[in-house]
Amino acid sequence: MTPTFTPTHTPTHTQTATVTPTATATVAAVAEIYRAASGTVYQVISAPSGAIPGGAEQFRITTVAGSLAAVAVCGDVGFEMPSVASTLAAADPSMELVPFNNVTRTTVLSPTDLVASFNPAENGRLILGNAPDMFDICFDPADCGGGADDAAVVSIATMDPLVGAACVQSNVLALCSGGTLGRATFGLGLFRDMANNCLGLPTTDTPLCAEPPSDGFTLEPGQAIVFIYQVPTMTPLAVGWAGFGIDLDGISAAACPPGSSAVVSVHFDSAFDGAVAEQLE
Repeated sequence: MTPTFTPTHTPTHTQTATVTPTATATVAAVAEIYRAASGTVYQVISAPSGAIPGGAEQFRITTVAGSLAAVAVCGDVGFEMPSVASTLAAADPSMELVPFNNVTRTTVLSPTDLVASFNPAENGRLILGNAPDMFDICFDPADCGGGADDAAVVSIATMDPLVGAACVQSNVLALCSGGTLGRATFGLGLFRDMANNCLGLPTTDTPLCAEPPSDGFTLEPGQAIVFIYQVPTMTPLAVGWAGFGIDLDGISAAACPPGSSAVVSVHFDSAFDGAVAEQLE
């Protein structure tokens, strides 16, 4: 018999949208967080079923961030000609990310739906979806006994067929973030050194109608991924993600030339529990 949980914490997330004449910068996927009694925080990044604003068919997420102090997200299109799509999720300058070894994740999941229920006892138990395709997600496998199929939870240093290994980049800039101070973020699918530092920069700026970034991971409508942060009880935490809308069928608000996949929009979101999640102007 599958247990049913009701959230004891209502996830808080911020969403913003900026529209330009050439393309759409908006939020269609969302970030939500759930906190366990131990302090463990589950960040759910999900792409609701249905049309993606701007005409994209999938998301390519290139930066993910979690910080005990503050996380900033931004996104916009049209900084110069030809138009540039720009988006970033990162810790504020001088702020640190959650330690790399304290972050784990699932792979990209495809549940029947994106209904989530959460039991905050111990290290937490998140159930995503309903039968027949539902997933039990626990930082500690002992908290997931019985019920739905357990989704594997692995270090963010792990690479699988859907999600590349993560790394830390401490000096990231984006046109949408303004200024000259670099910010810290987790990149994915980049070359890295033995200390898990990125040897390149995650994609934050790319021409509109360009090919999809090679770094990051893809979410399609109806899919989700969960990042889990081990932080002390009562410690504030802010999380965020940012990426690009990818057009596959040649029909989008950006009116890109047909015949290939193309960047047509930017998307971003943040969530927080006692910390600061900021949209950059």
